[in-house]
Amino acid sequence: MITRKHDGTLDIYLIQRCIINEHNIENNAIIGIDSLFRFDYMGSSEFEFGALHDACKDLVKNYNNYNFFDAGLISDDNRNLKLFCFPEIKDEVIKFLALDASKSHTNLKEQTYLKDSLYPKSNDKLFRRNAWWGHCKFLDCFS
Repeated sequence: MITRKHDGTLDIYLIQRCIINEHNIENNAIIGIDSLFRFDYMGSSEFEFGALHDACKDLVKNYNNYNFFDAGLISDDNRNLKLFCFPEIKDEVIKFLALDASKSHTNLKEQTYLKDSLYPKSNDKLFRRNAWWGHCKFLDCFS
């Protein structure tokens, strides 16, 4: 979940880890969000009580306001991290991602494993994620 603090900066506090189902994309077999992403079970109550559903509804409603950006992070195997978000928050999100990728842990409710996914120390696929989902709870600011 991404909200605004009182000083106007982003408060990034909960990011959903997931893996893009490239097989379904390559075979044009996308029939819903679950066929596009495989979401990690993260255990936070926000996910149990509709956070993903709310995020999907808001994404569909505001899809035309989103853009793709390069996040400026390239993995050990030359994957360029892409960002799909509102242009108004791009710079703040990129700054957060750079900080998260430089550490093993940031001040989030759940770990993203972004550093482990971009720069793995072994071939262990446990931390190999290729997508993260952060829901903006202040979409009305951009409507």
